Amino acid sequence: MDYQLSDGSIEYCVDLDWIKNSLLGKEVTFSFTGFGYQGDTKYDEENMTVPGKWELTWTLEGYTGEPKKWTPNTKIGDLPMSLSEVEIGQYSMKITYQMDEQVFTNYADFDDFQMQNAWDPHPAGVRLKDGTDIYVNGRGIQSLDSEHHQYTVILCSLATVLDPEQIAGISFYPAYELDEQSSQVEKPHYYIPLE
Repeated sequence: MDYQLSDGSIEYCVDLDWIKNSLLGKEVTFSFTGFGYQGDTKYDEENMTVPGKWELTWTLEGYTGEPKKWTPNTKIGDLPMSLSEVEIGQYSMKITYQMDEQVFTNYADFDDFQMQNAWDPHPAGVRLKDGTDIYVNGRGIQSLDSEHHQYTVILCSLATVLDPEQIAGISFYPAYELDEQSSQVEKPHYYIPLE
């Protein structure tokens, strides 16, 4: 199990990916043959604490509409870039940044810019129309188009399910600064409304 809460309830998380044929509308079944724990490493012995057999079956429902797109063309805080385009689906997002010329002229290369500024191209989260902030995390790919000064991040299999129609904005991590003791200074996220 992934999580056991203080009240004893258990949460099991699983990521489902598909490339061509959607799993939405299909029946999904998980079978469990007991619950227990394993030590700190994968080589430790498994210990069954609650033997039994359980089967959970349900129809996988979800948003079947197209991802929603925004083109804010808005500067991101004091970073030398703008948020050019955002596309958010139920389980994925694509973010395109337009990099300022100084990213390419003031640094040895793009990796040097990222390292010196500790810039994380992944968004910190999204804000829903009801004001709820949701942290987003997922696997993905990144690409740099140095000719057009664009950087694109595609995240798939987000660790949460989003309703694109409820998205009000997106937030980003600021580049970090160090204090006199070389500790990272906490700074608020940069927030950009999506309209």
